[in-house]
Amino acid sequence: MNSFSIKVFKPNSTESVQHELPLDDNNSECTIHLRTPVGADGLHLVLLESNEPKLRLEMTTSEKEDVFIKIKLDEEGNPQIMGNLHDTFILPLAEHYSSNNKLISPPKPEQHIEIAIIIDATMRVFVEEKITENGVEERKLFAKLLIEQDKEPDQKRWAEYANKLTDFIEAISKDTKYKVAILAFGDQKQPHINAPELTPRYKLWPEKNERVLQPLNTQDIKNTLQNIEATSGGDFVDALADAMMACHQLHWHENSRKLVIMLGDSPGHSLIEPILKGGDLCARQADVDTAAMLLHDLGIEILSIYNAPSEEASEYFKNNTDKTKLLEYTKKQYQKLASYSELAFQISEFEPETAAKRFCNRDFSIGRGMMFGELVEEEQT
Repeated sequence: MNSFSIKVFKPNSTESVQHELPLDDNNSECTIHLRTPVGADGLHLVLLESNEPKLRLEMTTSEKEDVFIKIKLDEEGNPQIMGNLHDTFILPLAEHYSSNNKLISPPKPEQHIEIAIIIDATMRVFVEEKITENGVEERKLFAKLLIEQDKEPDQKRWAEYANKLTDFIEAISKDTKYKVAILAFGDQKQPHINAPELTPRYKLWPEKNERVLQPLNTQDIKNTLQNIEATSGGDFVDALADAMMACHQLHWHENSRKLVIMLGDSPGHSLIEPILKGGDLCARQADVDTAAMLLHDLGIEILSIYNAPSEEASEYFKNNTDKTKLLEYTKKQYQKLASYSELAFQISEFEPETAAKRFCNRDFSIGRGMMFGELVEEEQT
């Protein structure tokens, strides 16, 4: 009888192997215990017969979820996966449909750090202003560009955000060398829209030849962040995916620990989970899911910080269902883009020292997308 195996990660390892299954003429069933890698969306299962793919499928699971896979040979000797198969998809056997299955290893003490910071230059802050309508004076909230509004004497929110970022970088680089690149995104020009207040000043900042990883001290980082020019994003979706792709093109050192930090309140274009109708007016070249996977393939971790609307803005949104849905969509996307759930923050809850400990003390590998499962144990039935 031919031999059967399944592709898995070794326990506590980034190495994938073919694990032999105890299936033969006397034993037509077995159960294998797999654990979903941290950061993964589910399991990519490949059953092999005599080292050739016989069955390929994917199932949606949660990170770190334990899954017991029951495998049974049918009357013709073909392996079948049994049990509750909801959210499971059969794929063609061709290698083209395999997942990447690259895990980012736990950091090593001797690694220096390289960091790319992505800033959403379209971020908004809600400001209360007096207006007069029909001779009646009242106070209303207006959405203003956060970075631009920071130039007002009583508005220092962007400076507070910049201080949080620099404090975090200082905390994670206490005992090592580091390099930093700082990028900002606006958006591409929307078709048939010419209103100046809806026309982005730029898509990405700075220019391509100026996007480099370089040794910057804390004051240099603060100065660069303060010098970012605010811009309208036009529609709701902005050029986050393009900024992520620009980070992918940076000259990362192969042996460094790599991190992308994104701070904003605008979503990027997603093919997997498109935004509500009307949220995006442009044809796009980049999408956030592909960009995140490409960054992961380079061993780059992603830390996301969502700039959620402040409490004073609740009145602005509470009676508008569509706006509320757009906000929930953006929050969910920032959570999903983080390499794992504990690297997804909201700016109001982002404590640099706490976040730094979480980042520096990681002792597990990170996956993304559909991955081979980590072998936990095998149990014959």
